[in-house]
Amino acid sequence: MSLDEIFNDPILSKRRSGTTPDDPYVFMSETREVINEVLNLTEIPNRLERVRVVSDTPMYEITDGELKENYFRVDYAQGDVFFHPSQNGKSFTVEYKGEGVHYFPHRRVWTKHNGITVTETLEDIVNISNDKIDEVEQKIDEAEQAIIDTNNATSDYTTVVNDTKKIYKGVVNLISDLQTTFPNPEVGWTVGVRENKTEYRWDSSEWKPVGISDTPEGFTITVSENPPLSGHTLWLDVAEESRTARVVMSATEPEDDTQIWWQIDE
Repeated sequence: MSLDEIFNDPILSKRRSGTTPDDPYVFMSETREVINEVLNLTEIPNRLERVRVVSDTPMYEITDGELKENYFRVDYAQGDVFFHPSQNGKSFTVEYKGEGVHYFPHRRVWTKHNGITVTETLEDIVNISNDKIDEVEQKIDEAEQAIIDTNNATSDYTTVVNDTKKIYKGVVNLISDLQTTFPNPEVGWTVGVRENKTEYRWDSSEWKPVGISDTPEGFTITVSENPPLSGHTLWLDVAEESRTARVVMSATEPEDDTQIWWQIDE
């Protein structure tokens, strides 16, 4: 870090005047833990009002000399209270008049050092954290895009299925029968029409022809003067040689005279 960067990144202070009724020093009472022999105050304490440490055992403030177990020393410029090593890990309630606070830029707060050389600052940690946050946000964006792509693929698949699926619902004689027989069709319903031997499919708005219907015309019966051996066969009793004939249902007479015509209305 260059000196120019340091001078352009100063410590900022927000201090109360303490001399006017509308800007007095504020009484502070806070309980904090002693870590590495130091208790950090929230604000800068007023030197004239002094700092009081509340404890079952009386604690005495000194300004210099060796810190004994029941003594403490205050840095009134930084807001730090120093204790004897035996007080590490203990919590004390501290009372004082707060003058305000100092704000340190993150590049001026060290977190690691080697002797008197600073090897890591809070800025380094913040930058690393921001990089990790950026990586996480990128992963989130990629995951969200993957979800969008999956939804699109699912939508495309659903569209293909809806455009191609066939649910066979039987056969009708005339095209006009589609509307009357199936007044509320669903997408994919497919019906054969005998009239023009065409298969129709409902595509959500209309019946569309989709191919030649392979629906058999009519049904097969036995034509003879003697009843058939099988009781499950339809029999047309006529005085002619026994044969199998196809019954054709249509409005016009079939050209094949071997078929039996079942005339229906046009």
